[in-house]
Amino acid sequence: MSIKYRNTLIVLGTMIAMLVILVTQAGPRVRSSRVDLLGVVNATSSRFVLNMTEQIDAVNVADIHISPQITFTVTTSGKTVIIEFDKPLYSSNSYKVYISRLTSSRTKKHTSFEREIKTPALEVLYIKRQIINSKAGAFYDTDQIDAVRMKTIGMVGEKTIYEDKKIDEIATYGDTVAVTLPQDDGSHILRLVDISSGKFRDVDFLHRGAIKAPKFTQDGSLLGFSYLDNSKKGDDRVSVLTFYDLRSKTMFSLKDIGGSVLRSANWILSNDGGIYAAINEKGGLVVGNLNELDEPQYYGNASELTGFSADTLQLYFNDTDGPTLLELSTGKKQPIRLQLTDSSDALLINSVPFYGTKNAFYTRRARYSYLESKYYEQLITTIDKNDSIKKEYLVGETNIINITSSIDDKFAYVEVSDANSAQYDNYLGARRPSNVKTEVIDISTGAVIETIDGFRVEAYRK
Repeated sequence: MSIKYRNTLIVLGTMIAMLVILVTQAGPRVRSSRVDLLGVVNATSSRFVLNMTEQIDAVNVADIHISPQITFTVTTSGKTVIIEFDKPLYSSNSYKVYISRLTSSRTKKHTSFEREIKTPALEVLYIKRQIINSKAGAFYDTDQIDAVRMKTIGMVGEKTIYEDKKIDEIATYGDTVAVTLPQDDGSHILRLVDISSGKFRDVDFLHRGAIKAPKFTQDGSLLGFSYLDNSKKGDDRVSVLTFYDLRSKTMFSLKDIGGSVLRSANWILSNDGGIYAAINEKGGLVVGNLNELDEPQYYGNASELTGFSADTLQLYFNDTDGPTLLELSTGKKQPIRLQLTDSSDALLINSVPFYGTKNAFYTRRARYSYLESKYYEQLITTIDKNDSIKKEYLVGETNIINITSSIDDKFAYVEVSDANSAQYDNYLGARRPSNVKTEVIDISTGAVIETIDGFRVEAYRK
């Protein structure tokens, strides 16, 4: 071997040794990082996933700093670190993630990590009702084309996902939107539309029937809805809470107290998709677990369900005493009270909980102005017992139809209509004005960000 070649090998060997020392001293390196939305439209949380080049010790929560602050948990498994937030990150926002110590399990050397997360703008789907020919004197509009539209909140422009003669309701999960299409005999077609391609397939039923309140479970494997079988007669002709399994393409019904079939047209799912609440045909409030499918628990009577708390420990609903909160662990009920100086408990209409915060909800309340001799409906937000009026609507000019919140708790979606409208349709099986619009209201300021020309706003995440 020549001296020159030997010297070259010595230099290369020295460089490799120095590189090993450098890597060892620097500690583990980050291979990749991403924000994981769990692949679920209605997920209650998001998470930040960090993939390392080598196995690391468990990361301490105290070593993680996130700005703006948000509650989170951390788990470490091999080369992966998962920071899971207790609610969805705000859309169109920036978060700084700093981890001060990531320790190699092999060498015990450590390194730090810093990254800025920029969350995308919120995309939504909604139903746009398009009247083609409005017939004078007709109670129902027959000449119309409905569309499922998609748009980005705060941005101009929208696109059509699907069109049909009439669309009553929609539910979304990932890249699938379920639409209910009303038929002349009072039944519905349940159609599953692929948002990207526009292709669709219909769910097969043994008998035609009316379908209402479709909802996907958190993992998207089940689609629940209220089903009224057209073939049933007399006392048997009632709505049954039914679930369609998208994997096996089979259906099953839930049990009521006593083991009978749960007959209900009024039901909701918890944010994690595992707990359901329903009002049965006798007006009884029942709560059950989809993972166990045993008989549900009975909690007295209720007239309207408005939502679970983020941790699924509380249920909000309306009964004869107005908006009520139920502690599911104890069965204790308590009326929802407002602390506004001019408030009257008797005038509360309903309360809708935020997704991400435990003691937070929207409340509708009626107010009479003696000075103007007019009634107003108020949209009130309550966060940890601090109440503030966000917006007022003059009764007689505007009707509030429904209130929901965005998946990140940033916006309230308030469905409103012109009270003087003469056009009506079958929206949700009730006589409602057909020109329903949705005001997108910033929760923090009460400002109307934009008005969507449609209703049934649903979040969309691929």
